Amino acid sequence: MREESTRIKEVATEKKEELKETITKSTRIVEIVEKEITEKKTIITELKSREKEITSKITSTSESTEIETLKKELSSITTQITQTKEIIKTKTQTKVEETSRITESSTMVTEMTSKIEDAEEEANSAEEEAITYIKEGIEATYVVQKKHEFEQKE
Repeated sequence: MREESTRIKEVATEKKEELKETITKSTRIVEIVEKEITEKKTIITELKSREKEITSKITSTSESTEIETLKKELSSITTQITQTKEIIKTKTQTKVEETSRITESSTMVTEMTSKIEDAEEEANSAEEEAITYIKEGIEATYVVQKKHEFEQKE
């Protein structure tokens, strides 16, 4: 029983360490992704500001060649905004997945900790039982030996 408890403890400890590594990696990914999302949001703000600026110029300009040039620039900015929003969407999904992984791993670490504690208690209990069994065996042997000695004296 003690060997089994010790093995359970070893496996649970190993799994717990793997989960801690997963938590560390996922936390690092979340930090990086949050930074990237913030940077992309800043880019979108700048692009939208530029978009408003161009739209204003288009309405105030009467020259058709300049309007066409501004429309092309506006189209390019709109495309950049769309692409940047898609990047943010993808990064946000990554963040959600990694955050979920952190939560699941944290829960599993708690479970592994509990299994380790249970295995330690079982191992200690098995050891105490073995010691008690051995003591009782020694005491019984002593009693039988003394009885045998007493019978020989008679």
